[in-house]
Amino acid sequence: MAKTNVNTSLIQGAAAAYKNYDNDPSVYKGLDQGIQSFNKSLTENAQAQAKQQALDIKARNKIAKNRQRQQDKDWEKTTKEVRESGKGLSPQYRTMVTEELELLQEQLYNTDDKNVEAEIMGRLQEITQESGDYVNMFSEYSDEEIGMSSAMDANGTIIGNNGKEKEIITHAMGQKGVWSTNDEGKKIHYGITDSGHEYSLTKEQMDEMFVRKTPELNNAFTKTYSKATNRSKWNRVEVETEIKNIIPEDINQLRAFTSDKIMNQNFAEMLDYDSTFESEVNDYLNNDPRFDTNKDTPGIDKTEFEMMKKAVTDPFHPIWNGDKDEWAEVVRPLLTERLTNAVENGHQEVNGLNMSIEDKREFYKNYSSN
Repeated sequence: MAKTNVNTSLIQGAAAAYKNYDNDPSVYKGLDQGIQSFNKSLTENAQAQAKQQALDIKARNKIAKNRQRQQDKDWEKTTKEVRESGKGLSPQYRTMVTEELELLQEQLYNTDDKNVEAEIMGRLQEITQESGDYVNMFSEYSDEEIGMSSAMDANGTIIGNNGKEKEIITHAMGQKGVWSTNDEGKKIHYGITDSGHEYSLTKEQMDEMFVRKTPELNNAFTKTYSKATNRSKWNRVEVETEIKNIIPEDINQLRAFTSDKIMNQNFAEMLDYDSTFESEVNDYLNNDPRFDTNKDTPGIDKTEFEMMKKAVTDPFHPIWNGDKDEWAEVVRPLLTERLTNAVENGHQEVNGLNMSIEDKREFYKNYSSN
């Protein structure tokens, strides 16, 4: 039999290769270090991404704020032109209408048909009326007392109302676009704003977009406030019913009523001022998935509450998915509660229910002298 010389170095090498490392602490130490290094890398990447995202949001909000300022400047310039110069309709509009009137007059001259004559005369009157309506409408929009509500103002952030409607109305009122006539014979104004908002609107569509101030509703609330606070007996049910009747059903009026000042405060400021609001919201909206988004915390937490305050004062907030009726459904009871609380606070102040004996004496002394 031939002898075979065994290479022991190969066997030793194989043994080393097949060694059981299950209980070798040096292996686990290296593995732990690798995991820690990997987790650290993930954490650093997440932090870097979060930081970059925050910077991006800050930059976009800055752009939105600058756009808001420009929209306000453009609106002031346009309304000033309308108020001070009595700016009428543009030369392009007048040329278009003149050509239309001349054509109708020619048709009227060349017909003996009484029915056709009546139709042409009706159209002549419509054109004249429509032109006057546009001038009056733009004049009303520019009125500082009854004109545009602050509901149309952009909020200066990337979330919610970006002032698109205000920018379009300003562009149309300044007649920076092109006038034409649609198939129904109505004038339309087509344009693209500086921000790239494209529109094509009839007079009726412009008016539907425009949100007017509501001084008559504010005055109605002021009367309710004065009447209730000057009574010695407080009747919450009666006051709440009156306020419900004041709060409008019309969406544009509701937007104005919640955005403009009501006795020196708008709805957003009322929410900041009312210390009981957060607890009341938890009673009212804590099971609403639109607001109670964090299932790890019971009820509406601080972050959700701040988001909710922004949403209820802005029908363009993404939480409503473009449905202003949904916004109104949530806002009406909240607004009723806030205004009723405001009246109750006023009643307590006037009647001295929150005062010490000394304060009461001083209050009534000053009250009787006024």
